[in-house]
Amino acid sequence: MSDYFQLQTAELVEKKVKQLFAPKDWPEVWAILKSVQNSSAMSTTRIELAMLKVSNGSLEKLRGALKLAERDPRDIIVGAEYLYQMKCRPKKNQKWSEEAHRQAVEKDRQQYLNWLRDESSNEYSI
Repeated sequence: MSDYFQLQTAELVEKKVKQLFAPKDWPEVWAILKSVQNSSAMSTTRIELAMLKVSNGSLEKLRGALKLAERDPRDIIVGAEYLYQMKCRPKKNQKWSEEAHRQAVEKDRQQYLNWLRDESSNEYSI
């Protein structure tokens, strides 16, 4: 997880905005990102990056991400950083094996680091 925090900078937020959105949309994207009201212990930059990742370049999805982040910033973080664990978690009354959980955590960590570093797409192959 500490790898994430070193990469989560205002410069990266700007780079991701430019990568994901057309220049004509940048003013609205910035307005949405700057409207994040963060009273949590999480960094605003982390929340902004999570919103950008979840949006995948869609203004509509970015607006939805803002609503989610305003309700509870952890929800948007889960959607960006822990997606595989959420999609593949065991059904009710079942538990992860220790190895399956470790693999899911590593898959999430790697895909998010790759996204932060521009080394892969935003998508999983499940």
